[in-house]
Formats: sequence, C-alpha cells, structure tokens
Amino acid sequence: MDAIEITKKLEIPPNFETEVRKRRGGKQFEYEAQEEAPHDPKQKFKISFYYTVLDMAIESVEERFQQLQQYNSLFGFLYDIQGQQKCTADVLKAWKNLEKSLMDNGNKSIDAKDLCCELIAIA
Repeated sequence: MDAIEITKKLEIPPNFETEVRKRRGGKQFEYEAQEEAPHDPKQKFKISFYYTVLDMAIESVEERFQQLQQYNSLFGFLYDIQGQQKCTADVLKAWKNLEKSLMDNGNKSIDAKDLCCELIAIA
C-alpha cells in the first residue's frame, strides 16, 4: 500500500496546496531574526505530522525499555540457573527482593527461602 492509496482511504487530498510566501521587512542584525514557519507544504507536513509521530514512537519505546529493565531487575537472576549454585547469598537476596515485590497487603505470594533451595537443587 503506497501513500496515495492511504490518502484516498483517509479522504485526504494527495497533493499539497502551494501557498504564497508573505513578504517581511529587512532586519538589522542576525540576532533579531525570529524563527519562521516553513513555507513549503511538504516541510510543514513533515514538522507537524511526521516528527510528532516519531516523537511519540520514541517515547513509547523508551517507556517499554524502562518496564523491561524493571522486570529484568526482579526476574533477571532466573536467566542464569547454572551460576546460582556458586553464590547462594546473592540468589537468596534476589529471591527476597522478588518476594517483597510480589507481596500484597502483607500476604506472601511466594516463599523466598523455599524457592531458593529448590532452584539450587535443580541447578
């Protein structure tokens, strides 16, 4: 599906209308210049639509990576089961952090010590 088909589906005209550029007075110094809005319709579309969608996509991806980092901080120790036999203190600490994060009104969902012992026995 190309851009023209999309514009027809959305009932948007496929061509940009041209505008006559407004005249402006001269300026004395460079620092007095104000930023001008782009006069090219394609450039206006790019700034008002494309960059906006791109910013939202980047923000969404950053938010998802932050969530992934949170999950990794809680469950990341489970990826290295073989290495968990070596350092049981770190494994127990990770299980206690997971137990604390899964608590609801003081009720435990898991028992850190039992699961730590089971995981070490399996590994």
